[in-house]
Amino acid sequence: MTAVATERVEPAEPSALPLLPEEPRRAGPVTRRLLARTAAVLAALEVGAVALLLAGGPTAEVVGSSMIVPGGGLLHTGRPVLFALTAALVVLCIVLWWAMSLAWGIPAVWLVSGIAAVALDDGTRWGWAVPVDFAIAATCIGAAAWSFERRFRT
Repeated sequence: MTAVATERVEPAEPSALPLLPEEPRRAGPVTRRLLARTAAVLAALEVGAVALLLAGGPTAEVVGSSMIVPGGGLLHTGRPVLFALTAALVVLCIVLWWAMSLAWGIPAVWLVSGIAAVALDDGTRWGWAVPVDFAIAATCIGAAAWSFERRFRT
């Protein structure tokens, strides 16, 4: 036996609940503002670093390379162990930032490594370190952008 519907069913009324947007924004307004501020500060650091590197002079080179990445000046002055220690401290500061909102850790390590690079400068220069510092900075920026986009797209 087969059942046949004899009445016509009317479609339901539109729901009063708003639908989710098909193309949502990547971040809310506050997060967008904070990301823009962070990007502006990092861009200003990089522009300042390039200006100091182009200005020349031994101290300007060390300060400029210190502004590219944390520990960049230490690598430029031939201290790879201190550069590696700075990188490890930055990773620790990132963990502490996530764990207990230690937002001042990375800038503090960056500043102390720059001061140490200027203080320990004895005239030794590794000229290849400046392009390596810029490559490290570009890699970090690319990794952060890729991670953000990957989380948004999935």
